[in-house]
Amino acid sequence: MYLDYYQLTKEPFYMTPDPDLLFLSADQGQALASIIDWVEHRKGFISIIGEVGVGKTTILRSYLEPSDKQVFKTIYIFEANVSFNEILNTIYQALGLVPETDDLLEMANHLHLILINEYEQGHLVVLVIYEAQNMTAETLENLRKLSALETSEDKLLQIVLVGQPELEENLNMWELTQINQRIVQRTHINPFSRRESVQYIQHRLAQAGRQDIAVFRKSALNYIIRHARGIPKVLNILCGDALVAGFGRREKRISARTAKKVIADFEGTIMEPFLSGRLLALLAVIFLAGYIFLISPFKDQVLSKSGQMTTARNPAPGSKPVENAVDPETVKAPPIKPGIQSPPQQPKPKPVKSNFPVKRVVKKGDTLYSLTRDVYGTANKELIERVKQQNKQINKDNKIVVGDKLSFPEPKKRN
Repeated sequence: MYLDYYQLTKEPFYMTPDPDLLFLSADQGQALASIIDWVEHRKGFISIIGEVGVGKTTILRSYLEPSDKQVFKTIYIFEANVSFNEILNTIYQALGLVPETDDLLEMANHLHLILINEYEQGHLVVLVIYEAQNMTAETLENLRKLSALETSEDKLLQIVLVGQPELEENLNMWELTQINQRIVQRTHINPFSRRESVQYIQHRLAQAGRQDIAVFRKSALNYIIRHARGIPKVLNILCGDALVAGFGRREKRISARTAKKVIADFEGTIMEPFLSGRLLALLAVIFLAGYIFLISPFKDQVLSKSGQMTTARNPAPGSKPVENAVDPETVKAPPIKPGIQSPPQQPKPKPVKSNFPVKRVVKKGDTLYSLTRDVYGTANKELIERVKQQNKQINKDNKIVVGDKLSFPEPKKRN
């Protein structure tokens, strides 16, 4: 096992949030302080914004989950593309209640009484909505009604919108002016700097029993940090994969070559060979031209004329110029004689079959349908279901997340 090989007590780059492995950059520390201040003072509405993988969920849960369960009642909504009615029903369910009506106004009024009761018992109810950039303007505007549930001093429901930078753009729309004004605290989390990336890797290794970062060669570390661009999620993936690959190669220190291979696999690409494709194509053209020339029926005539032209232009010392020397610009190829066959045509290269499984990293704008079509040249229900079976992280709605690695298996052969 690679843990023993690298003298580690546990996996240092495990993806699930672990309080013992928590590392806070300057931005993340400020974000955590904002969350604590927001909760303790019952301010109602805040937003946490950052790119995919910068640690928004880790920071939020590092405070909410270890908190006193007798005081905190945290409600999570992971799919933001829901209606206001579904949000209300989720809140009721989390509080162990069943709404008595489907009328939104009556449900909201009844919820007000429920939250007052929770408040009087000293409970703090927190509603966390992830991927809030996907929420419709109508649902966002309706959330304003929940933020209005309050006592004379405090908000009864603490709401946090967690999303990508598009959330900020949505909130700045004219039709959402009122809810935008109710957000009392805005926190932006930026990617790590290079220095913070090194500190992050070092901290993770130290918490797993390794007191130095020398398990990675400096060149390998540079490749990983440069490619991760300060995103903790990507740092975890690349460093964890590099340790596994290094163990497989029996490297005491992860080499640059191993780091490059891991990065190439993460991107779903193949490492560039010694000879580039363009150079190989050029060599093939040169070889083909030489081959055609050697089998050409005009080879001897061309060589003979070439020798005459050379002699005519460069006569030997003391010799007379050759009369009626042939001008190379006037040389014309003789007509093809009957019985002489044209050069044989080269066979067309057979199409190269794709090597399966094909790896792809989800990028912004990708969908399961578009990626399936790119890999197989077509997309249908059968292919998409086969891809979903290979990638258990894809939910029933075919939703994929930017940064995830997907594996596309070989399609079934038809008889």
